[in-house]
Amino acid sequence: MTAVDDMEVELTYTDALLRRVVRRWWLREVGPFLAIGLIGLGGPTVDLAVHGDRSWLVGVFSAFLFAVVYHSLRLRALHLRHARQALQRLPDGRMLLRVSEQGLTFDAPAHTVLLRWNALSEIRTNPDHWMLFRARNDFSIVPLGSLSNELQRRLLGRFRDAGVQVR
Repeated sequence: MTAVDDMEVELTYTDALLRRVVRRWWLREVGPFLAIGLIGLGGPTVDLAVHGDRSWLVGVFSAFLFAVVYHSLRLRALHLRHARQALQRLPDGRMLLRVSEQGLTFDAPAHTVLLRWNALSEIRTNPDHWMLFRARNDFSIVPLGSLSNELQRRLLGRFRDAGVQVR
């Protein structure tokens, strides 16, 4: 197992970071389904309309096309709103990250969350943040601005040792 000493690091969250995280999550999780919906429904709808068809079928396809686009954009807006609400509960956008043998503890005035090393299913690494997934659409964000490269390497090693998939 990779050794990780007990330590505390202050994490800083910003609105810009949250927008980037939600955008990346949305493009990966929702984007492919949106593309399939646009191609699968948009293509036939445009083809029928270009050829002069004004039947009920064009209306049905258009309604489904609207629903696909609306719900995918609404999902992104909801995730962003929830992230911003969580950010508002943090004083100055700061949270304390405690690293221990049990796992990572996110400590804020309103709540404390312990993520055990093996409680995660996946970690998605990005240049400025990590997304720590407990489930497909349930994740925590770790901004990397406060973490040294050495600490990042040790933490990722500890997660790999616990069987967490790191991408």
